[in-house]
Amino acid sequence: LYVIDTNCTLHTLSVDTPSLKFRLLVSSNLVGKALSWIPYIPQELHDYCADFLVAHGHSEYACQIDTMTPSKRFQLCIQYLMVDEGFNALSQIDSDKPLHNLTREELAKLYVRLASIGEQQIDYLLKVENLLPDQQKYMEDMIETLEKCYKRATELEPSLFIQLIVFYTKHGETDKL
Repeated sequence: LYVIDTNCTLHTLSVDTPSLKFRLLVSSNLVGKALSWIPYIPQELHDYCADFLVAHGHSEYACQIDTMTPSKRFQLCIQYLMVDEGFNALSQIDSDKPLHNLTREELAKLYVRLASIGEQQIDYLLKVENLLPDQQKYMEDMIETLEKCYKRATELEPSLFIQLIVFYTKHGETDKL
């Protein structure tokens, strides 16, 4: 069977492959069933599966593929503003630095970039009057994650300490300095 995907790439597939079943189910908007086929698809194709989900408008499900590479997970988290998931993916990249060919400075900048996305979300929430309890909890958790981002960035690149100072000052936590 020859199949052309939405990226106009021609694929030769057996009709009975998990990869084909996954794509057909995603194309039919049966994403839950499609995700159940992930364990049967070779792991080296899991990043592609995430891209396929995103291309078909299911970005929220793409990060549910636990076996995609940390760099792909981080990319999706940055793209779709998922700071907590992004921090977890970046921490995994951080622990496997030699595999990702990142310098300490590059990694520190990624932590700051992730934190800046979280700061934007917090700024938005601060403008909302009468936050719901869930929103308040989300904001508190986000501030905690951002603090971890800035602290790790400072550990990796001491010149970024100013970012941590600004963060603490902005959120009234100068006692932590």
